[in-house]
Amino acid sequence: SYVFLPLSHTLKVCQKTPGRIAESATKCLQVLLAYGWKDSIEVQLSHQLLILLTLFAGGGPPSITVSEELKFEALKALTLLTEDVRLSPKAAASLTDMAMIPAVGQCMSTILDCIKDGETPEIQLEALNALGSLWKCMRSQQQALSTFLPGTVSALTHCLMPTTQNSRTGKVLVLGLKTLSQVLTSVIGDIRVMNLKDDTSNLEKPLKNQPTLTKSWLQASGS
Repeated sequence: SYVFLPLSHTLKVCQKTPGRIAESATKCLQVLLAYGWKDSIEVQLSHQLLILLTLFAGGGPPSITVSEELKFEALKALTLLTEDVRLSPKAAASLTDMAMIPAVGQCMSTILDCIKDGETPEIQLEALNALGSLWKCMRSQQQALSTFLPGTVSALTHCLMPTTQNSRTGKVLVLGLKTLSQVLTSVIGDIRVMNLKDDTSNLEKPLKNQPTLTKSWLQASGS
């Protein structure tokens, strides 16, 4: 807590104009995430850091320019953050709270953009790591993951189909395949869908913009 107090002020100042200071502060934050908080991170703090690191990874307004170096460090920190959140049941469950859904959606979208259009192979690899960690963190929330499934599969497919203008390294392709396998099995694997209902007549109304998990949904998702 004492270490993070001055660091938090630095990170707050960097939100409007992220630069070299933001990069160094993010590296310090990685140390705290890796060795300081682990399974004891506070829920509110995890929310604030998720939003901040999404901004540093390029998920802010177009007026905010983020360097390749900061984007890489922010993605690395996001991986560490979601690993800590996964080990804290309260923090993990809070990611699907209604108030957090927009922030999680923005984070997911930013990570996927880095996978598809990351400036360097290092950024693409770190984005794949961040996606895998976030997906594991939410693995018990099949309803939420089903919402992200189409866009995630689309981004990973884009990653796995390199072109002459957008080539991929072998490491990116291998990790992309592993991540795609993880995404598919965690949402539409046999164990996850074996008890789906045949119809929706007796089901509760789903949350806005979230599909009802039925056999019809599975057929549509499969195609």
